[in-house]
Amino acid sequence: MAANRNRRRGVPRSGEGATEAAAAGSPFVRGPRGAMIAALALAFSAIALWWLWPLPSMWSDHSVNTLWWKTPGQDEAVQALGAADVYLIVWELAWGTHALLTRPWSTFFDANIFHPSKLSLAYSEHLLGLAPLYAPLYLATGNPLLATNLLIFLTYPLCALAAYALARRWLPPPAALVAAIVYAFHPLRFGTPPHVYMLASQWLPLIVLFLLRWLDRARTADAVLLAVAIALQGLSSFYFAYIVATLLGLVIPVTLWSRRRELDAVRVAGLLAAVAVGFVPVVLMARPYLQLRELGVIPAYDPANLPSMPGLKPANAVFLVRDYLLHTGPSLVAWLLAAGGLAWAWSARGRAECAPLRRAATIGGVLVAASVFMALGPILEVGARELPSPVLLLFRWVPGFSSMRGLGRFLVLAQLGTALLAAIGFQAAASRLPRPAAWGAAIVVAAFSLALSAANRPEVDLAKEPSPSDLPEAVRWLAENGRGRPLLEVPGTNYPGAGRRMYLGTWHWLPMIGGYSAYPPRIVQHLGWIAWNLPAEDSLRGLVNNVDVGWILVHLDEMKPEERARWDGPYPAGLSLVGRFGDDLLFDVTRQPEDDMRARLLSTVETPNGVPLAPVGPRCPGAIRFVEQDNDFPHRPDQRWVAIEAINRGRTPWPAFGFFPAHLVKAQARVLRDGRAVKPPVDLWFQSDLRPGGPPAGAGNFVDTDGLAPGKYEIEVELVQAADGPLSACGVKPVRKPLSVP
Repeated sequence: MAANRNRRRGVPRSGEGATEAAAAGSPFVRGPRGAMIAALALAFSAIALWWLWPLPSMWSDHSVNTLWWKTPGQDEAVQALGAADVYLIVWELAWGTHALLTRPWSTFFDANIFHPSKLSLAYSEHLLGLAPLYAPLYLATGNPLLATNLLIFLTYPLCALAAYALARRWLPPPAALVAAIVYAFHPLRFGTPPHVYMLASQWLPLIVLFLLRWLDRARTADAVLLAVAIALQGLSSFYFAYIVATLLGLVIPVTLWSRRRELDAVRVAGLLAAVAVGFVPVVLMARPYLQLRELGVIPAYDPANLPSMPGLKPANAVFLVRDYLLHTGPSLVAWLLAAGGLAWAWSARGRAECAPLRRAATIGGVLVAASVFMALGPILEVGARELPSPVLLLFRWVPGFSSMRGLGRFLVLAQLGTALLAAIGFQAAASRLPRPAAWGAAIVVAAFSLALSAANRPEVDLAKEPSPSDLPEAVRWLAENGRGRPLLEVPGTNYPGAGRRMYLGTWHWLPMIGGYSAYPPRIVQHLGWIAWNLPAEDSLRGLVNNVDVGWILVHLDEMKPEERARWDGPYPAGLSLVGRFGDDLLFDVTRQPEDDMRARLLSTVETPNGVPLAPVGPRCPGAIRFVEQDNDFPHRPDQRWVAIEAINRGRTPWPAFGFFPAHLVKAQARVLRDGRAVKPPVDLWFQSDLRPGGPPAGAGNFVDTDGLAPGKYEIEVELVQAADGPLSACGVKPVRKPLSVP
């Protein structure tokens, strides 16, 4: 009779030695039929259209950039970086489809930006895990922006359905509906664009579901599905690769311990094999990134400097977590239900009535607690002290983890845990209701949660973008006549401008000298300086000597009047005008190089000037001095220009000018207070190698003082050979000068 009473309440039975699915016993643990799935998909899609509005009304030619930060004076800068990231991600998604269809796998990472660099896709995310969703949309529409916006939309019903499927393992449909809404619709997801890849978290609930199903039944299909889910989620971004590893590192021990009496060797071995197979493609796709890290292009953050990194600074991490708990995460309704679910599952009544739900609540609670702890970063702020967190060990021991800049993204696991707990809390409160009343209560709770979450959504910036119907005429011409020849666009531009050129490049796919990414190569700055005075004879000669270029596209509307006047003609030999398209001039470059600079430009064994890329040796006598230098670069009041000169007093040249940082000598400037660094080091790169006894080489850069309390500081500059250590160990002493912050 107790079992019958439990079934009427909608509470699963427990059974000694039985699997969770069998122990649940009640019909509602079986998956919904096709009609239910279709109805849920339509409902979640309708909610997503409302949630994203007005984007769906204009998603064929508008990009979306969400503004979280509203600090006076910073909105414009944040919006600009967000816009650049939008273009970057649209380009990344489109390139993945284009490359898979047109290129051998060995050249997949040799994208069409930052020509002539190799592995240029690896300067940012590859997003290959999104290709199964994005590629059909892109191929069907021919519009990379529309396909991206449709992908944003699809992630909402897919995440909701995935969370629903996981919750249905333990709970009836009304409670699972609550889990779906809490997981898929909250302000942090709404604020994720332009980082679209973090929206596609639909595989996380399915990883947990397939893992549990494998342990239940030991069926090959479940192991295969688990491996596929791990691979697709891990290939969605490198953040997700580490998030998946964290999820498995939390769920597997909890699950195996709770099932310790039911396990056998087949289940454990199969689980480990499925996890390993799932991570194989993730590891393989990491190889180009590891190559770039060896060359110094992708940095690994020094644990000693982690507290001063903006994304890892303790105060910033605490603010992000607090904001998630109060505003950007689950609604107040979801938090209350989650607290109730956790309390009920571990109460005397919960322990007596439902062991499977207690296991689910344990998983949910562990995910919330661990992910919030991860988001607090490697350094914890306790009062006025900064103490190392166990997370710091991940930066030191886990390969690649030291390149992570924003651990707040791990809060997606907290959202999954909260969704499970909220569903359990709802079921505990509604277990005595008849099925129709339970559905009604779930809909009311879901609607109330949606309303509260919608009230906390940030502002959205929708920007009109070129679409297939209104492409610039020069882009159309290049798409038809470019013949695969490299393209240079002038003048140089800011991050959003470079991103927009990449976006337009998805129609012609020509190699582009320039671009935007998380870690742009230094070659961009070098070639930009050479092209600064085009079409002057010396600039054209220097350009073709350094790089293969077929076309030059001049944007007159982006130039000052005196710069435009230079393009009135005549033009040097080897540069001929193809045509004028509005404010754009297109030139054909036929000039041939006069030396072998191209062959050394991207060498990994010597600088372009022929100096070996190797450690300077045990003795490196030399000196640094500060110099006063005027500059015309725009800067803010909280930036200070630091200029130095360095001299090599040894007998061998020091490599200091090149495009792969490994083994290059550079200067590093730090802001110190009481001898302790309070800001991340700033690199000052030289524009020439340091020849023995030669003239001093200069370098300069801005040092940021934003956020520093008024007072007395010092600026310290030392020479460092990237990947080899400071030159203070072999003969060049650091120098310091006072800095006053008003």
